Amino acid sequence: MADTPYKTTLTRNWWTGSQADYDAHIELYRNEIDQSFDTQSLFRARNLSEVVSVEGKSNTYRIDQLGAAKVFGRASGEEVQSQRAVNERNLIKVEYAVISRHSFDYNDDWTAPSIVSNVATEQGIAHAKQYDRACITQLIKAGEWQAPASLKATGNFFDGIRKELTGFEAEDNNAAKADMIFQAAKDAIADLTKRDLVPNNGEFVFLASPDWFNILLDHEKLMQQPFQADKGTNDLVHRRLTVLHGIPIIETPRITGQAITESPLGDDFLLTEEQAKAGLLLFHPRYTLVTVEAHDLEVRHWDEPKHMSHHLDSYSMYNVGIRRGDASAVIASD
Repeated sequence: MADTPYKTTLTRNWWTGSQADYDAHIELYRNEIDQSFDTQSLFRARNLSEVVSVEGKSNTYRIDQLGAAKVFGRASGEEVQSQRAVNERNLIKVEYAVISRHSFDYNDDWTAPSIVSNVATEQGIAHAKQYDRACITQLIKAGEWQAPASLKATGNFFDGIRKELTGFEAEDNNAAKADMIFQAAKDAIADLTKRDLVPNNGEFVFLASPDWFNILLDHEKLMQQPFQADKGTNDLVHRRLTVLHGIPIIETPRITGQAITESPLGDDFLLTEEQAKAGLLLFHPRYTLVTVEAHDLEVRHWDEPKHMSHHLDSYSMYNVGIRRGDASAVIASD
């Protein structure tokens, strides 16, 4: 399109410079801030880990482990056979405080709107994610848990369960993949039942990665109402999968499938690439994990006049330990 004869001499408001070609518009700002999606801790909200406090008492929590008793037969006149109770202990030590700090200068406060409340929300979200990540990491490691040999000999303590799906990654049919997960979950329930646990009694929980949850939606029977006793527990149309083999299943983005190479809670919370292949976790919240707290989450906004600054701190001190890895099962890809 042809230019007007005034193009080089136009007076343009909020366009500056000798050629009026520098954009100097004032932004329209309504104090709106986009930040991290609101997130709460899944494990806190649903009590998926027992929480005990050692604050002001110790840095270590002790759980005694006791082997089961046996029964013997006795005929008339025979001695009663005595036995020794086999016992061990499980120690969970709290070593790391988890801390988030942001600092602000007076000069910036005097020349801009305050965002302290927004930053506080960001810190809270970060703490929630970190706690859930720690719990998920320990659940994945529970699949490799080794029971003490003395207790395993009693027949009432067992090693952790980890099932790897052979051919899963090479399979390109989602329905076939879904059935592989479905069958492995069924076998895990059978294994736990043989340990005198009853996974279908309503206390166990499945946690699934978003990718695996999505695959399960393609299962040929799992999502079809004719195979559901209550006609609609799982609903493909509404992307609702609430029960797997009679056990509640929860989709969580904390199962990422990615290795963890650093953690504010130390090396015990790292994951190798092989361990991170876990996509479905089955566990009993009362038996599997225990959170030992030395200090509950606290937020402190404090002033430092000497440096004309103020700080927003949020911190807690805890450790997530495996109580009994034999009350859970890990299902992973190959």
